[in-house]
Amino acid sequence: MTTLILGKFLSGGDSAGGNISYTLAFRVGSIGLPRGVKVVGVVMVHPFFGGTKDDEIWLYMCPTNSGLDDPRMNPGTEDLARLGCEKMLIFVAEEDYLTVASKNYYEKLTKSGWKGTVELVENEKENHCFHLFDLDAEKALEMRHKFVSFLKQDHFKVQSSLKL
Repeated sequence: MTTLILGKFLSGGDSAGGNISYTLAFRVGSIGLPRGVKVVGVVMVHPFFGGTKDDEIWLYMCPTNSGLDDPRMNPGTEDLARLGCEKMLIFVAEEDYLTVASKNYYEKLTKSGWKGTVELVENEKENHCFHLFDLDAEKALEMRHKFVSFLKQDHFKVQSSLKL
């Protein structure tokens, strides 16, 4: 018999994965998780939100969308206020065309009344997902150190029990 008990959960992703992490935090804030599990943090690296040149592609790929104001791509303030996590770390890259939308997301989140804390980190003179092309580049290492520091904060120390 295997039993795994985790009380805390962290979600993160790059690009569209950042958007998926946001969606998870929104859904948890709306419906919760079983057995007292909670999302304590979300890390979004160069997240993909609306207001970019790729909007038409997204509208085509998601035929059930509600247009450019669909909350999956352009979250409303009310949705952001209900995020089901305690802390968020958002990375943007200065030369990434998604940066404007990500900064808009950050601004709306800080004004939404959400009870958590958020930090925005901008990598100057870098482009979308630059850290994946040269893992040992100075800015990629700095980014990784920031991510690890975020994980090591006290409220992310996971207390778990595993019985095999």
